[in-house]
Amino acid sequence: MRNAETGSAFDMIRVAIACLLLSGCTTYQLLDRDELSRIGAVLRPGDDVRVITLGGEQIDLTIDTAQATEITGGDVRILVSDVRTIEMKRFNKRRAWIIAGAVAGALLLIDYDDDDCIECFPVFP
Repeated sequence: MRNAETGSAFDMIRVAIACLLLSGCTTYQLLDRDELSRIGAVLRPGDDVRVITLGGEQIDLTIDTAQATEITGGDVRILVSDVRTIEMKRFNKRRAWIIAGAVAGALLLIDYDDDDCIECFPVFP
């Protein structure tokens, strides 16, 4: 049975799992050549991107404007001709479902209580 002390421990575990779930659902995904050729149509204001320049510099920024020739974010301006790769932060549905299933399974295991065993498995005498 749970008491006030174990209840708060379970709540802390649930909060930690929720944080992992929220942070694990987005990943940086590399834009392919087709997307790079139409950068103004792919990137929108507010998108989080990671740009690798031809000089090897990595720049993380939130897009303010994206045009065929340049992208801007904050006080950063990058010419598209100077870009080697762009990774865009995207929501990953598959990972979200996997993590949600793992979290649900973990919560079921955490909440398992020996006193409820007979109710869970009524076929056992």
